[in-house]
Amino acid sequence: MIGQNDICMKRTEYDIFVDTPQVANVNRVIGSGYHAGNAEGYQQLMHGFPRDVDKMVEAGTWAFRRGVEWDDYVDRPVDEFSWTYQPKTYRAPLIILNEARATQAVEDLIRFYWSEHAWDLEVVAVEFRMNLPYPGAPAGWDRGGAVDLILADGGGGYILDDHKTSKKKWTKKKGTPNNPQAAWYLDEWRTYANTDQVKFCYDVMAINLDPDTLLAKPEFERRWAPRSQAQIDATLERGRDLAKLIDQGGPFLPNTESFLCSPHYCDYWKICPYGSTLNFVDEPKATS
Repeated sequence: MIGQNDICMKRTEYDIFVDTPQVANVNRVIGSGYHAGNAEGYQQLMHGFPRDVDKMVEAGTWAFRRGVEWDDYVDRPVDEFSWTYQPKTYRAPLIILNEARATQAVEDLIRFYWSEHAWDLEVVAVEFRMNLPYPGAPAGWDRGGAVDLILADGGGGYILDDHKTSKKKWTKKKGTPNNPQAAWYLDEWRTYANTDQVKFCYDVMAINLDPDTLLAKPEFERRWAPRSQAQIDATLERGRDLAKLIDQGGPFLPNTESFLCSPHYCDYWKICPYGSTLNFVDEPKATS
């Protein structure tokens, strides 16, 4: 929620206080399918089964098709789905996918990851959710979240791994300490497992979709995200401040300067009175 609030505080308000239409897009659901395929793979390893990549692909494509119609995170049907993978910009052409090309991308990402980039370590947990007390936060708030993958590092410590998909290779600014995720989960696992021997990394899969063939050219990076205690403390304090803001009902200010303030990247574009009014968007709205 902290990261969402950093993008635009109005998103936080709409998430919590407004009954909005459920919107989804092909980029998000490709990511969901890729996550599901990896989760299936690490579940196989955790339970002692041999790797079966075909089953991983089956799990991933099933999750993709479900995500087109249903959002499991909020447990409600999708009201509007966009097949626009890439809106037209001065740097990139308009790319619209269909189900066949999108599910092919999911399969290609899963097979590429498991061909040479999957971990060969003991799997401790997959999609592990933690809900812990939140000292200093307002009454009723806890520290929650789900870690994609937890591994034993072979030396008595742990690795927390978050799987990401991205259109292109991450820039140097991605995953830096101003992103709250690493600090948040490191502190949670230290508390939950009563250990300081823990590291956090992002497994980032760049899709690199070819605009002519609409086929993925996957590129993988494992990016470690160490955090100092000062950075962890600052992140937890940001969470406390956000909880106080929500409890008092705002104010929640819009951020129309963000490139994510766009009909292609904001689920609330149709109901928000700020984006379409204040943010110039010279892009075709291509949905199907």
